[in-house]
Amino acid sequence: MHSEVFHRLGSRFVVQVFKPDCPELTVDKLHHEYAYLRTIYAELPRLIPRQRLVQPRPGAPLQACALVKDYIPHRADFALHRVDPARLAPGTREQIARFLHITRRLLATTAPRHATGTEAPMLPDIIDPDCTNLVVNVRSGDLALIDTNRLISTRKLARLAAAGQHLDPAQHRIHGLLLRRLMFLEAKYLGRTRAALRHDPVYARYVGAAGFEVLCVASAEAGEPIP
Repeated sequence: MHSEVFHRLGSRFVVQVFKPDCPELTVDKLHHEYAYLRTIYAELPRLIPRQRLVQPRPGAPLQACALVKDYIPHRADFALHRVDPARLAPGTREQIARFLHITRRLLATTAPRHATGTEAPMLPDIIDPDCTNLVVNVRSGDLALIDTNRLISTRKLARLAAAGQHLDPAQHRIHGLLLRRLMFLEAKYLGRTRAALRHDPVYARYVGAAGFEVLCVASAEAGEPIP
């Protein structure tokens, strides 16, 4: 983990502090990625929690700063991979559908020099087994992304596609997990079948027939079946 998060019971805020062994995280990177997510997911204005970086002095490294963010109350029984969609409000389900639509759009456009200035689009890290990063705010019913400092670049996917190669789930584990979780969420919340996903041009661009079956089997073994 690159940071620790502290929350005082009853407070509307959390404080995130960054560990010194993650030099790749900088103040500029934090600001850029936060602005990137706010831009990309502008159709979901409550997805990205408000945050403010507190610096002890100008130019201080990120590891000397504290990030103050809105607290997002969520519960394990409302985790997106476990909760019955019927328990969620229609507005929440619509936000999930919109999130999946936007993320699919990013996957379909893994081109260099993306509009936001990144080498290739970056996607939120939603691959954690307990699904604790993309959550439902149980107070407001809004979808929320807890940690905005965990992004997955699509650069490797773009390079594979450009070379006419498919993703190997064993060799490209992170991207395999990302595609697997996205397909599962589409099946669960959008009613898409395994057959439809197999022939979906967005996924077929990156996953061949053998890789697709590997991802589906792994998803079922993780308790996230794609029927």
